[in-house]
Amino acid sequence: MFGGQVGVALGGLLSIKILTHLLSPDEFGRFSIANTVILLVGANIFGPLGQGLMRYWSIVQYRNDLNEYIIISWKYIKLIFYFSVFASFILGLITFITHEKAWTWVIVLALISGAFSGWSGIRLSILVADRKREFVSALNVVTAFAKPLTAAALIIFLALRADVALLGILIVVCASAVIVESRFRDIAAYRMQELKIRNNNTSRTDLGRAILSFATPFFIWSFFAWSHQSCDRWALLTFRGAETVGAYSVIAQLAFYPLVFGSSFLSNFFLPIAYQRAGGLQSSTDVNSGNKVLLAMVFLYMAGAVLLTLMFYFFHRQMVLLVSNEKYVKYSYLLPILTVVWSFYYFGQILSGFGLLVNKPKVYIMPIVSSGILSTILTFFLAFKFGVVGVIFALGITGLFYSGWCLIIAKRLINAQT
Repeated sequence: MFGGQVGVALGGLLSIKILTHLLSPDEFGRFSIANTVILLVGANIFGPLGQGLMRYWSIVQYRNDLNEYIIISWKYIKLIFYFSVFASFILGLITFITHEKAWTWVIVLALISGAFSGWSGIRLSILVADRKREFVSALNVVTAFAKPLTAAALIIFLALRADVALLGILIVVCASAVIVESRFRDIAAYRMQELKIRNNNTSRTDLGRAILSFATPFFIWSFFAWSHQSCDRWALLTFRGAETVGAYSVIAQLAFYPLVFGSSFLSNFFLPIAYQRAGGLQSSTDVNSGNKVLLAMVFLYMAGAVLLTLMFYFFHRQMVLLVSNEKYVKYSYLLPILTVVWSFYYFGQILSGFGLLVNKPKVYIMPIVSSGILSTILTFFLAFKFGVVGVIFALGITGLFYSGWCLIIAKRLINAQT
């Protein structure tokens, strides 16, 4: 899984390098906005459902409800997929009628790409639950590299436009969804055969409602997390235009790519160890042992964030040129500041491990909802007043607010065990 995460991160940086070389800042800005739409649909609408289906994969095999599970999962995927395609048609029509024709195909292709990405993501979540991690990692890496390469090929042969790049993205995510669906059906058929051999009895459960009930908190969490993570580019688009978004997006992705990768790696490595130490949460000694593991994770994250910030402080221009070109160095001096700003937000994400350890994920719903609303309001207001600097200041305020709230929760949970 570590190799897969590294591969995906490198694929993301390759995407910036190739597309900033081929596209103007204005077109790259449109592409960056489209990516937030793909993320909204693929990760934040399909994603929570994937969490629910992943959680119930082993349960349905134990209960011999796999056939019902397969029917329900396909029903939910089709429902969200068709809704996304319908939304793309409506929004595309609106942009065309309102003479925003430069955005028509960008919005349509982004929404459909998000739908295929989400479909693939749900099936990949189930395959992770079935311990097919090598296949998942390999496909994620191949997809991460295939997206920019396919987009670049189409841009070169067709036109230097964001919508052409998005067509390349759509081709790759569509192919990925077909491959993953085929793999899932093969595994599901194999598991069904295993269940028939073991037990011919079937049980009746309200499985669909149980899956949705598990997924609902993730829907809330995901939407407001997306709002916090994407409002900066939408605010700049509204008041400063797509060209500013393009230049800003380079330093934004440079800042949060390492933080996303680092926080995800630390969580994936330390959380299972902490869960094992805490056991069944029957003993405060066991929970304290788990908390010590999480504290080590927190300190490693802080050390990594400081080192990353120092590197960007001394080499901000060189780093921007490494992943883009001279057209995008306008805001390079803001890279270390933006890194500090995003490190606050992901510090809060790291701290959420203390609540997850004691099975209290719901305590983080209010912090993420509040920070999502606050960040949206502040970024739009300060983007209007001060542009990129205002957006970064707004993200800094909301990042401190979110991480501070999560820190208070962590301290209370730790003190409750002493």
